[in-house]
Amino acid sequence: MTGEPAPARRALPIWLTGLGFLPLGAAGSITLITVPQLLSGAHVPEQQIATVTSIALMPGFITFALAPLLDWRFRRRTYAILFMLISAACQFGALLSIGNRRCSPRCCSPPASRLASASRRWAAGSAT
Repeated sequence: MTGEPAPARRALPIWLTGLGFLPLGAAGSITLITVPQLLSGAHVPEQQIATVTSIALMPGFITFALAPLLDWRFRRRTYAILFMLISAACQFGALLSIGNRRCSPRCCSPPASRLASASRRWAAGSAT
């Protein structure tokens, strides 16, 4: 201990910090603007478009609600790894279900089955 202060760390430039939010903004704009327009162009009913859009925007609401709980028990790194694995499993399941025409009642809740029927209608409309 020499009593000398530690050298100050340089802060990141503000533009670099803002650039970190680019993927969030791009995904949100595609979900909120582009997907409903594409579904509307495929003649999907408005109620189905609203359901699909609300389900796709749900992670933002859930994140806001769960944010205080993430500081409670584990480190943030643990939560990041856990949610990354859950997300990867959900994406893998979605990729496996692309070719399925039916959704089993055991695995699908009512909003998920509505999403499945909307995607079937959309696929049938784009095939013609």
